[in-house]
Amino acid sequence: MKTKTPRCIIPYKITDIHKAIYKALLHDDTFVAYLLPGEPLSRMRFLADIEGREPISDLQFSISEWNTDSSERLIIRDTIPVKDYLKSEPTHEAATPSMMPCGETTDRLLYKGQVLSIVTDLAQNYPSKTVLSRVICGTLKCNDTANMWLQVVHDYFKELKNTFRFIYYTPATGCWIGASPEILLNVDKSTGDAETVALAGTRNKQNVNIGWDDKNVSEQGMVVKFIMDVLEEMHADYKVEAVDDVAFGNISHKCEHFTFNLGERDPFDVIDSLNPTPALSGYPREDAVAHIERLEMHNRYCYGGYVAVEDSNSLKAYVNLRCAHFYKDKYCLYAGSGLTEDSKADSEWTETENKIYKLRSAIECCDAAFRSVESLTPIK
Repeated sequence: MKTKTPRCIIPYKITDIHKAIYKALLHDDTFVAYLLPGEPLSRMRFLADIEGREPISDLQFSISEWNTDSSERLIIRDTIPVKDYLKSEPTHEAATPSMMPCGETTDRLLYKGQVLSIVTDLAQNYPSKTVLSRVICGTLKCNDTANMWLQVVHDYFKELKNTFRFIYYTPATGCWIGASPEILLNVDKSTGDAETVALAGTRNKQNVNIGWDDKNVSEQGMVVKFIMDVLEEMHADYKVEAVDDVAFGNISHKCEHFTFNLGERDPFDVIDSLNPTPALSGYPREDAVAHIERLEMHNRYCYGGYVAVEDSNSLKAYVNLRCAHFYKDKYCLYAGSGLTEDSKADSEWTETENKIYKLRSAIECCDAAFRSVESLTPIK
């Protein structure tokens, strides 16, 4: 019997890339699929890293957890063409990944207490900032979770064309899906030319004509100063300029763009100096990380770390945010906001709600729709 397309689901043409993602999710194969900012869904790339196979290209995808250096990053290699992967037999038994979604949503009263504690400290150490995150966790009710996550990929990626979009699985990390508007480091290896951004401050798009308030200007200024300090310590000759606000769904972020030349420096050494930026940790960074480690009840895992695509010509690294950590039917979404001495708990809570709204809506909509789907074949 033909399965009806669920309500609120937009059908799309299934490609080999979609089939490969679906297969990888079913069998817990190490893989990544991603899109660069501005690219349409038809340009999605898929890498599967099959144990025992040698790379077929120099393309690779790096993953770093929150607050770790480049020596600890995981690498997904390109080991098999998509068409061959679809024909291949499973090479291993499925096993629970080392990193599982934490499962417990941040309580709002607890969050308010955390904000109050941090803001009290920040008022005594001006200027300073701490990025506090919270988690929204849940359990899917549909049976065909691989199919549902595939639909989320389509809907979420299509909606956010100006971001770096990715979904990956490794046995160490489990599955992550995200859409990042924040460049950590882009490098042209032939010239050494590089760029990074200071991306902080958040407001609703409807407030674009009002101007940025003092709290957001101060928050952004701390990120700018941090990046300047890092580049000056490297003796890099850099240029910085304000650019148009960066949009993400119904919100926008204040942005400053830095350009410089790497010279003989290893790109990952520069990444280690920048990561985590005050946009994900705070300023001064050591004090902010201490706040985070003392007060956050959840493990950030890969949230706030970075993902990077690299080949012989270029390296493109983005902060891992606007993301969800999931495995089968369990998921946990991450959202954070920058606290300063002027922060109000209710406003910060609303900011995190806005940041995760697109992904949360896609997951809840697809889960509700797929409860009626019995076929294990992706919808067409």
